[in-house]
Amino acid sequence: YNYIQKYADCVYITSSDSGATNKEELINHQSSLVTKINKQCYENRKYAIFKAISDAEERDVVLISGRGNRKIMCDGYDSISFLLDKDVVEEVINDAKGNKLW
Repeated sequence: YNYIQKYADCVYITSSDSGATNKEELINHQSSLVTKINKQCYENRKYAIFKAISDAEERDVVLISGRGNRKIMCDGYDSISFLLDKDVVEEVINDAKGNKLW
């Protein structure tokens, strides 16, 4: 988070894929580590990626990091989603080309 605060203009914080931890607690903890730049928090990872890309302006760099390279995202003890961040990015780009709204 020190690197983010030093080099980024904004950070979009989203949930982790830990089924054992409350998403809101994870986001609040991550958010508490960022104090010097604009931050936006979303429990829905797909929406967070969408917002980061759609809010970006020409020449901005959007870096998506974390554990989103896993095919299985555990949203809770009994809830699992199957997605890859690259699939979300492709969907956002395709929606933008078709002028679809979120």
